[in-house]
Amino acid sequence: MSTVDPFDPAAFADTKLVGDERLVDGLTETVLLVPATDLDAMRSALTQEIAREDSVPARLKALPTWARDLAGVGVAGVIATLAILAMPRADLAVVSPTLLAAGAGLHAGAVALAVRVALRPLHKPPLGWKRLAALLFAVVVPLVFALVPQAHGQHPASLAGGLGSSEFAARAAGCFGFGAVMALPLVGALVLLHRGGIRRAPMIGVSAGVSGALAVMLHCPITHAAHLVAGHATVAVGVAIAALAISVVAERRR
Repeated sequence: MSTVDPFDPAAFADTKLVGDERLVDGLTETVLLVPATDLDAMRSALTQEIAREDSVPARLKALPTWARDLAGVGVAGVIATLAILAMPRADLAVVSPTLLAAGAGLHAGAVALAVRVALRPLHKPPLGWKRLAALLFAVVVPLVFALVPQAHGQHPASLAGGLGSSEFAARAAGCFGFGAVMALPLVGALVLLHRGGIRRAPMIGVSAGVSGALAVMLHCPITHAAHLVAGHATVAVGVAIAALAISVVAERRR
């Protein structure tokens, strides 16, 4: 089947219309009235739009919601697995398996909830207060876990960096930086998967931040509550604020 270029007036020269062939002449004259530069710009814009619709980001956004949710949670799972296998806690031999499993489960649940909200389809009714509740729940989970007694102080690595020590600030900043870096893959994945605009930035940041906090929990053996609050629980809030700030700047530059 041959194709007709809608921007080429000559393409209509041999066209036969049933009823009134004068329509062909009128259409041809109309096309000829448009400057060639405008036609080139229209052709270029159309070509770019088609290319965007066929791009990898567009295909990812077009996936069903369940597939996008699963992909987001899957990235968080890969991050956690990498942390526990490649960079495990030094105190795994003495830390409470129940406490570690409970903490990991709470963090994973918070990540899954935040991802679900961040990737919620635009055609569904707004969540209203439920969206804020989900955001607060995800932020509070790392904080609550940080304040729970960690059940042991039997490993030298767990006793370092306590409040008041010379290492406190450096170790807390190190854990915060580690968590922020580990959050970046999920930030990138959710940016590619989500269909919303700047309004989704805080929830994307919280999702990735809690994922980063989970990676820190599986990596850092320090059990001081002050360290866990300053270096672990703050990751979700910090990444969320950074995501929102970057989104606002990017939106204003458009």
